[in-house]
Amino acid sequence: MSGKVKKVAFLITKSEVGGAQTWVAQLITLLERDIQPIIITNQPGWLSSASPNIPCYFVSEIEQGFSIKAVCKISRLLVDNQVDTVIASSANAGVYARLISLKYSFKCVYVSHGWSCIYNGGVLKSVYITLEHLLSKLSDIVWCVSHSDYVKARDIIKVPERKLKLAQNATFPLRVSKKTFLEEGRALRVVSVGRLCQPKRYELLMDAIHNLAEVELTIVGNGPDFNELSTWRSPNVELVGEVENFRDYADFDVFILLSDSEGLPMSAIEAGSANIPLILSDVGGCRELIEPSNPNGLLVENNIEEVRRALMEIKLNYPRYKTAANDLSEKFNIYSYKSEYLSILE
Repeated sequence: MSGKVKKVAFLITKSEVGGAQTWVAQLITLLERDIQPIIITNQPGWLSSASPNIPCYFVSEIEQGFSIKAVCKISRLLVDNQVDTVIASSANAGVYARLISLKYSFKCVYVSHGWSCIYNGGVLKSVYITLEHLLSKLSDIVWCVSHSDYVKARDIIKVPERKLKLAQNATFPLRVSKKTFLEEGRALRVVSVGRLCQPKRYELLMDAIHNLAEVELTIVGNGPDFNELSTWRSPNVELVGEVENFRDYADFDVFILLSDSEGLPMSAIEAGSANIPLILSDVGGCRELIEPSNPNGLLVENNIEEVRRALMEIKLNYPRYKTAANDLSEKFNIYSYKSEYLSILE
């Protein structure tokens, strides 16, 4: 990036642990010598703790659907910090950033981590899509983290293609799994990492693995559904709760994520970086994480039979999928995408 160092505000609704928050924290770490970042979010939490050297400002009202107080507070922070670029990484944050851009001069970048106006709109889906289309007119750039998101933005939301940029999620390299085969007679060790709430399908995952003797499942994460899921009893399922900065994918054989909608899931990217095979719901950008010609995992429909079939397929043919996972780890390396990210901020 040429010229003066740009001051970039990362605006995100919640500071809790999650894929979008992980994306923000890792992007700041990657670009910290190229930009002057600040974070604006709702309250102290995982994101502010993960970025201890970055100025963090808290606007509790940002969680509300719309708040004049939030508009005033965010506007004041942007002016006081002389921000050049705002990167909004959640639906609420995107509304505030784009409306504020009507009055103040900054480059407005909205990041889609899966289009909630499409998958979470319900009976008001068409209304939300229309609102997102109108808001896109106020965006300088709509940053899509998957090709699936890009196509939906172009074809369903009708975002002008000149505003669209595609640069996929990635992660810093993780400790890798070096095994190439499973010991005979050992259960397949499966891990799933995510927030325990919709659109994730942890109840389906636990149903599918219940009493499946060949599989041991560990679920890492917290969320509104934790207490309900905790009542489930199965000898081969362990619900461990939130593990701060979990990175130990290499201790497992397979990663699985079942969901009704996704952008490009960070936990799956981290698992791919650790060189373990993936089982993912065939939604959103998940298909982009599986190499079709040399598959490093499998895509499934959200039903018990498909999930069990995928688990047994990978268990029976583990060397094939593990070798492919080893070959594709560079696909998930964030350093490979740095120039693309910087070009969006120029």
